[in-house]
Amino acid sequence: MNRKQYYLKLRQEWKARINNWRTSKKSGAQWCRENNIKTDIFYYWSNKFSHLKPYEKETCKFIEIPKEKLQEHIGIEICHENIFLRLSKDFDESSLCRILKVLQGI
Repeated sequence: MNRKQYYLKLRQEWKARINNWRTSKKSGAQWCRENNIKTDIFYYWSNKFSHLKPYEKETCKFIEIPKEKLQEHIGIEICHENIFLRLSKDFDESSLCRILKVLQGI
C-alpha cells in the first residue's frame, strides 16, 4: 500500500468515526474516553470533516436504472465500503428493514 492509499484509507476510517461520534450526541471528550482515542487526534480529524453533515459521504452516489433495462430475474445489490448486500427480486421487506437497522448501529 503506497502513501496515498494509506492516507485515503485512514481518512475513510476517521470519517466513519466522526459520523459515529456525531450520531452519539456525546461530547468529543466523552466519546474519546469511551473509544480509547486521544483527544488531540480526534479533534484534528473532526476539524477536517467539520463541513460534512452526519452520514455525508463524498463518494456516495445513486443512479437510476430504467425499468426496461432490468431483467426480470435480477434483484438489487448494495455495496458500501466493506458491506455487500444482495437481495433477490422477491426479497422480504421486513428483513431488509431489520438489516438496515443493524447496519445503522455499526
